[in-house]
Amino acid sequence: MNIKLILFLLLLPVLSFGQQTFITDKGDTVIITPRIVNITVNDVFIKPFKPPVVIPPTTGTYYISALGNDTNNGTSITTPWKTISRLNGGNFTDKTILLRRGDMWREQLTIPSSNITIGAYGTGAKPIINGADLKTGWAQVSPNIWGTAGPAHAMVVIGGIIYSEVTAIDQLTSASKYFIKLASTPDSLFVYSAADPNTLITEVSKREYCIATSGNSKQNVTIDGIEVRYAGRAGIYFEGPGAATSNSFNGNSVVKNCMAYANRSFGMVHVDHYDNVLFEDCQANYNGNGLYSWEADEGTFRRCSTANQIHYDYATGFTDGGGIQGYRSDNWLVENCVSTRDYDAIHIDCGGVAANGIIRYNKIFDSRAGSPNTPTMGVGSSGAGSKIQIYYNLLVNGASAALECYSLMNGKVEFYNNTIYLKAGTGTDGSVYLKNGDNFSFKNNIIAREGPARGFHTVLYPQMSVNDYNIYFNYPPVSITQFYFTRNYTSLAAWRTATGQDINSIMADPLFVNRVSDWSLQAGSPAINKGVNVGLIKDINGNPIIGLPDAGCYEYHN
Repeated sequence: MNIKLILFLLLLPVLSFGQQTFITDKGDTVIITPRIVNITVNDVFIKPFKPPVVIPPTTGTYYISALGNDTNNGTSITTPWKTISRLNGGNFTDKTILLRRGDMWREQLTIPSSNITIGAYGTGAKPIINGADLKTGWAQVSPNIWGTAGPAHAMVVIGGIIYSEVTAIDQLTSASKYFIKLASTPDSLFVYSAADPNTLITEVSKREYCIATSGNSKQNVTIDGIEVRYAGRAGIYFEGPGAATSNSFNGNSVVKNCMAYANRSFGMVHVDHYDNVLFEDCQANYNGNGLYSWEADEGTFRRCSTANQIHYDYATGFTDGGGIQGYRSDNWLVENCVSTRDYDAIHIDCGGVAANGIIRYNKIFDSRAGSPNTPTMGVGSSGAGSKIQIYYNLLVNGASAALECYSLMNGKVEFYNNTIYLKAGTGTDGSVYLKNGDNFSFKNNIIAREGPARGFHTVLYPQMSVNDYNIYFNYPPVSITQFYFTRNYTSLAAWRTATGQDINSIMADPLFVNRVSDWSLQAGSPAINKGVNVGLIKDINGNPIIGLPDAGCYEYHN
């Protein structure tokens, strides 16, 4: 029997934990499900994550249904309220608010109290909070061009089609495009449509947010199973006291099982030191940015999926089109997430401050080319004392690079046990592109690609990074992997001689199960036991590391 399999079976009892139930001094029952935390040298931040506070159990439930009546008491499914505005100004501390599945509200839910849960009841699709109103009053201004008064920034959806924004009215030359003219009184909105928009279902953002906190006064908020769409700024928005770290506010909030669809700037975001928010099992599609920590710490993104975010480069609001991003966000964690066809898939920009983060066990596919930086995974502007750890991720077909560090870096970046596969025409800046900084460490990775492009690219000097125990490979007919520092090196041996890097690395076919669809390892792969111990104990699928780690993100088990 395979020695790794024997040791794996022996370890199984050690990895088993169960729920524990506690009774508080008030008689409340609290059930805690422990999670396995891998405490290793590489997992310890300079500043630890804040432990999540146990949100007190709710003591009452209110129901809202499109078929309800605001004169009802709202305390049962037979006497629900009708509108979200019924919550405004009320005290719902320790209460649960449930929206009926299958219903939609064109309102904004401003969180009324701390210690509150917003959820769903009934069967069917998630309840929808829609930031747009139906728009009429369109007048034809030229053939196929229609105009009306509009907001300064908006999503425009006509006949269920998301329109894309252009920067000038003369660019409205084809279907599904819109232009916002700013500084008119009021701002004006123009669309290209062969049909009269007044005869179609035309939705334009009316409200900035679908769900939002008002300032930093609300904490211990849970949002569960809600869809937010078409907001002028963000679908779900947690706002703190300000960008200065001294203003930190422990939001201690959770968003789970939610969908953010086609919101102008952000799908879901916590900002201005509304700290300590968990986003779990959420989806974000077709937003300006998907999920974001903006100058807010302790953002955790777990088992989320993002796809097809939209890159806007306009006066009405720039967005990266990123999947999951952090800006000046300390103690940032992204794990077990999937990004597909986003522009800037997973990206932390430290903004020149000391910001620490872990990016692990994620899968990124087909990130798209845009501007200014569109890597599959990006790190930027880390301040002295920063530590960004990137390990056991699968990065497939990134537009500009699988990993790109594009601006001044004064912190440390560890890039361990990742698998990179790039088909021809992708990775145009190189598989890995280091433009500024030093203190990079690249070990135990697989970098495999097709087409004539660089496997590893450093701009300033070879000691920007410490590279070793990696596997590089270019598939025929282009069988040469290029390395770059001041000039191209077309062999691993020449790269070693010139830079002193990759002494224990090899050039070999990693023997993926299927190089276009399954990047786990076949028996006999040269990646098996090729790595060096870097203090990590499980792979992208949660399998334990037995003996020496395999190169790449998948540990081979027979």
